[in-house]
Amino acid sequence: MHTYSDDVINNWADVYQACRLHQTGIRFETFITAPTEILARLGMSDAEEIMCSGFLPLLPAQAQVRMELSQQSAASEEPNRRQRPARPNAMIFSWSSPAANNEPISTP
Repeated sequence: MHTYSDDVINNWADVYQACRLHQTGIRFETFITAPTEILARLGMSDAEEIMCSGFLPLLPAQAQVRMELSQQSAASEEPNRRQRPARPNAMIFSWSSPAANNEPISTP
């Protein structure tokens, strides 16, 4: 059995409570053994950063939806990357207006 300092326990207890991890069925005793891995698996790896900003992290159900949407987005972008033909000889043109160069604009 691993022993944790009071500061470590209190920090992770705050995260556990703020993330409402009890709703997932994960016990604190399990969470404290690998908190960053568990948060990442649940899609809540940014929980500490959000809490440091003064906000509450996503609810577990919200984090699940975010993960699903992210996976769907990644899956829908992948076929588009394969379909685009390579254009090694493509030229890039830029246009700047006379006004951007502080040149007077003449009108007919």
